[in-house]
Amino acid sequence: MVNQSKRNTFDTSCLSASNLRILLAIATSKSFSGASDKLNLTQSAISRSMCRLEENIGHSIFTSKNHPVQLSPIGRMLCKQAESLLDELDEIYSEVKIQTQDANNCLRLASSTSLTQTTIPYVVEALYQGTSSIAAYNGNTPKVCQMLLEGKVDISLASDPMSTYKSIMALPLYKERYLAVLPKCYSGIIRSKLDLIRLSKTLPCLQFNDTSYDVVHTSRVLRQWGIQNTLMLGTWTTLKMIEKGLAWALMPVLNILPAKDFVHSIYFLYASEQQGMRTAYVLYKNPAYEQLAKKIAGLVVETLKTKILPQVKNPLLVDSVKLFDVSDN
Repeated sequence: MVNQSKRNTFDTSCLSASNLRILLAIATSKSFSGASDKLNLTQSAISRSMCRLEENIGHSIFTSKNHPVQLSPIGRMLCKQAESLLDELDEIYSEVKIQTQDANNCLRLASSTSLTQTTIPYVVEALYQGTSSIAAYNGNTPKVCQMLLEGKVDISLASDPMSTYKSIMALPLYKERYLAVLPKCYSGIIRSKLDLIRLSKTLPCLQFNDTSYDVVHTSRVLRQWGIQNTLMLGTWTTLKMIEKGLAWALMPVLNILPAKDFVHSIYFLYASEQQGMRTAYVLYKNPAYEQLAKKIAGLVVETLKTKILPQVKNPLLVDSVKLFDVSDN
């Protein structure tokens, strides 16, 4: 129970950025353990922070601390205010950092793996002309988006527009289809969604072994089709198994393009609109990076248009990538 007598000795230091981030992490994950994993803090440290916060404000933040955690009205108000306050603090921090950097500043850029393996080398080369130092990172979409949220990078390229975050700006780059990728021996034999469903009874369907957007999307499509026998593997292992006739998969085009050795030895099929499309974005948080984000968007689209897609000989792969007119950004 919170000591109500401390209301008149309110210590504003309890509303530190770290405490507010802990509160938001608990609210998002609906558990103290989830917040612990997300923030890389011990559960005891998180519990102590919340106890001190409750003691200082003189009100309970939670009506239940058991999973799923439930916030009190005061807790919900704090979360709402904390989100906008932390966004403002992050913007201030980023702006100060930009203003205090010299002309030879370091750009921190994160991109999803498919972009890292296709367009990013050309983008980095072009950016070096105006920036003497670039720190480039890569990972799946959740990872590079989280890096942007936490201020670890200045710009991210990923397949999530992060539309739930008002502070994030997103510039669309291109749309790409998810294609059915099959052993070459099924060329001309497997032609429709029903063919794929029947095939899955004898040939397993593979998915990526991470928490990427692709897993969420393909899992939903396969469930709609009633396909259950899926295995989780990495991209290169998946393509190798498909090449050997041991499996098939749903994959976005840019995940396939870097695997040039496999393109001619496997069969691609767009059998149904339900396979869906994936959109890639340039993401930034601080308005000071707007012009640079637009420049990067132009470089990515131009690289795909003039360097990557012209090298692809498979018409279906080329037609499955739709570039946005980034001059409108």
